[in-house]
Amino acid sequence: MMKKIYRKDWPFLEKSNSCVLKRELNLLISHSTFLKAFHGHLPTNMDDRWLILEEDGRFHFFRSWTGKCIAIINYFEEDRHIRLSEIMLDPDASSTLNSEQITNDIISVFEFHFGNVTGR
Repeated sequence: MMKKIYRKDWPFLEKSNSCVLKRELNLLISHSTFLKAFHGHLPTNMDDRWLILEEDGRFHFFRSWTGKCIAIINYFEEDRHIRLSEIMLDPDASSTLNSEQITNDIISVFEFHFGNVTGR
């Protein structure tokens, strides 16, 4: 059984209130993908740039080296799937890339660690 990741597991994570740039998503994930994502992802080496955790009905994406929150994805449960409904980005992260590119990058990170997302 996988152990759920909590904010306290990585003590220098910043508050997630910097993610204010909102974009609508309309993506679906399976319940099995959701269960993997619900438990989160803790980096295992220095090349792993992401810490991902579920907290308060949202997935939080942190840079593992700095603890900075880059994105938050809201989700809700439907009949046979989980819908990823909205992404909130840190505006500072979008200064070098546009918000669409950052959104695509975050979804790719999600898929890499947890499984397929449909509706892209």
